[in-house]
Amino acid sequence: MSSILAQYQDERAFRALTGVSREEFRGLLPVFKESYEELRWEAYETNRVIRQRQPGGGQKGVLDTIDKKLFFILHYWK
Repeated sequence: MSSILAQYQDERAFRALTGVSREEFRGLLPVFKESYEELRWEAYETNRVIRQRQPGGGQKGVLDTIDKKLFFILHYWK
């Protein structure tokens, strides 16, 4: 079980925060992960020539897992 789903055990609270049910969230997660990785790869390929750091260098994000990123986006758009 993902960390976000474990944190919000109450279905009503989860739906109030994101606008989707836990089952819908689980369904969106693989699609979101695939799209996210594709966009990252496209950005890498586009900026490969002008890159100043090696991939993985630089500041690390606070949202470390893909489910936290999806939760943040859904909460923001809600």
